[in-house]
Amino acid sequence: MANLNASSPLSLKCTQINLQHCIAATSLISQQLAAGHTHAVLIQEPWVGQGSVKGLSRKWGHVYVSSDQTPRACIYTSKQVTATKLTNFCFRDLVAIKVTVGRSCYILCSAYLPYESPTPPPRQLMELVEWCKSNNLPLIVGCDANAHHTCWGSKDDLLEFLISSGLDILNRGTKPTFVTRNRQEVIDITISNSWSSHLVTNWRVSSEVSMSDHRHILFNLETGTVPVEREYRNPKLTVWSTYKDILSRNVGPPVRPHTIPQIESSVKNLTKAVVHAYEQSCPVRKVRSRHSVPWWNPELLTLRKKARALFNRAMRTRTNADWDLYKEAQRQFKSCIKRSKRDAWKEFCESIEDLPAASRIHKVLKKDQDCRINDLRLPDGTYTCTDRETLELLAALHALKSPRITSQVVLECTNSLAALGQKNKVRLVWVPGHSGVAGNEEADVLARKGSSDTLTGPEPAIGLPYNYPLGSIDNWTREKCQEDWSRGDRVAAGQAPD
Repeated sequence: MANLNASSPLSLKCTQINLQHCIAATSLISQQLAAGHTHAVLIQEPWVGQGSVKGLSRKWGHVYVSSDQTPRACIYTSKQVTATKLTNFCFRDLVAIKVTVGRSCYILCSAYLPYESPTPPPRQLMELVEWCKSNNLPLIVGCDANAHHTCWGSKDDLLEFLISSGLDILNRGTKPTFVTRNRQEVIDITISNSWSSHLVTNWRVSSEVSMSDHRHILFNLETGTVPVEREYRNPKLTVWSTYKDILSRNVGPPVRPHTIPQIESSVKNLTKAVVHAYEQSCPVRKVRSRHSVPWWNPELLTLRKKARALFNRAMRTRTNADWDLYKEAQRQFKSCIKRSKRDAWKEFCESIEDLPAASRIHKVLKKDQDCRINDLRLPDGTYTCTDRETLELLAALHALKSPRITSQVVLECTNSLAALGQKNKVRLVWVPGHSGVAGNEEADVLARKGSSDTLTGPEPAIGLPYNYPLGSIDNWTREKCQEDWSRGDRVAAGQAPD
């Protein structure tokens, strides 16, 4: 969880698409994200294998999805955009994240409304809309409505919900978002609340081939971030002949220093001359944020252009012959994607010559590259809503594990336990305390809640009943007395042994 980095653009380029579990359509989305054509993708019906989302490379971005089996909604963002997953609003058919840009927050949501649902919208979407309304947060939802609209012959439940909740439909024009040989409909909609309607610009349906019956929906989310281009120098590209010439001119003949100020002045002048010579002989380069997947090649680019041209012709003529030509071009494009990915992987594997290198790569591939801090569960069962709350809770939990003691409440507890130990002649040690960490007050609240049976933090932390330490002390005392009696020692009843 963080902000957009310094090189982020003025607007966040977003894409909305129903992939229909298609491998080729998933590969195209991954390629577009790697090339920098989009920053966030609101996905419905992703490619799922063994209960998890597949095909979206973690090398180029992050995947936000619920832990449910066979999810039908997810969000894929580039590494330029770091966001927080709203765990309280992540389900099989709905996923929401919070993107932070400067001091502003934006909620992006991908929702799938199944056609078998009798009463859309789902309860989770209604709760998300209400939560954004109560917190004055901009909300943008990419939704596959599956014809749940009066305009498409369904009941008016969805339309009534949009009107009563103050939501706007951002779709512009009549260009269909779902296209097949026999059907051309608008079933994919983008909705927003009153805080984000003016932030969404350039909404359009793309004419590019998506390898799915659903078209790519593109729009920009205006964030107002000022772009800052990052620059760097590569020492390997230094022109060393130029460097030597400039350095020899700037340094001049050597002079023997005799005093400390003269030594310091000589060091300062020499350092300045070295830096100036390096800057003049090593060119400045700008950081390029665009990448490319290893399997993309000119042949795929040509086939995509061909498929797009045939699709546009089929849309104009609407004849079976043109649709057959488009479907054939689409099959060729899909086959070429599969072959190119297989060849790229084969070439990568053949480049590994020795076993240690293969072992290292195997370990890298096994690691989860998508590890991020999301919102955390509070003791009352709810989740943190802001980054500040998440950090405060983490600081409190960390403070409880610190071995040092400085908090006033912890010191009072330590003194009470020490007094109890002296009175009963039982040695007690306070473990652990905490100190020097932001969030001590929250840690004290959690410590006080430890006297109940309720859960006070993430697993495996559990509540500690108040009578538990007292019972442990009593049991220890009784066992000690029995040991002394067995040795022949005599201790008055009710008195703790020495």
